[in-house]
Amino acid sequence: MKKASASAVMDLNFALWRMGFEAQSVIAMRAMGAAGFWNNSGHENELMIREKQVAFAKGTAGAARALMRGESPAAIMLEAVKPMQKKTGANARRLTKRGPRIPGVTG
Repeated sequence: MKKASASAVMDLNFALWRMGFEAQSVIAMRAMGAAGFWNNSGHENELMIREKQVAFAKGTAGAARALMRGESPAAIMLEAVKPMQKKTGANARRLTKRGPRIPGVTG
């Protein structure tokens, strides 16, 4: 197994930080949508479940490949996190574009 480089550890830390920030944003927008204050599609509940299954499967496969290549622990973790971080980023962008909704106001 390779020794983790400083850049691999930094990349992992940045990916985890970004994923955490984006996940909090997505949770907030979905919760506001459930309360009627955000323009969410009617399929958000289905997406919340299905997207996690796919992202975890892709992350597991990527981490397994990195492990078989003898990558460092940081590189293996980064491969596991990448699909989840990609999904949280896509969700944050998509939901942000939908924007807030003010109940009772049409326009």
